[in-house]
Amino acid sequence: GLEEQAGVVTGTGGIPALQIQIRDGHGILGNTVTHASIGQPLTLDIVLENTEIYDFYAHSCMAHDGSNSTDALVQIIDANGGT
Repeated sequence: GLEEQAGVVTGTGGIPALQIQIRDGHGILGNTVTHASIGQPLTLDIVLENTEIYDFYAHSCMAHDGSNSTDALVQIIDANGGT
C-alpha cells in the first residue's frame, strides 16, 4: 500500500508542472472533454512533469455537479489512491 512519509528532501530540480485532464472513454488516448453526459465513460488523466526529485499520488478525489448536494457527489479516487 501507499504510505505517507515525512522527511527533508535535498537537491535541485525544476518546479513540477501538473496537468489534469478529463478524457472521453476509458484510457488516456481519448479526446479531452469540457462537458460530459450522465453515464458517459470518462478517464481522469493526471500527469506531473519535471519529477526528478518528486513522487506523488492522487487521493480523495470527488466529482459533483456544482450544487453542493451530497446526493450529487461521487467518489472517483479514495483516500488510499484506489478507485
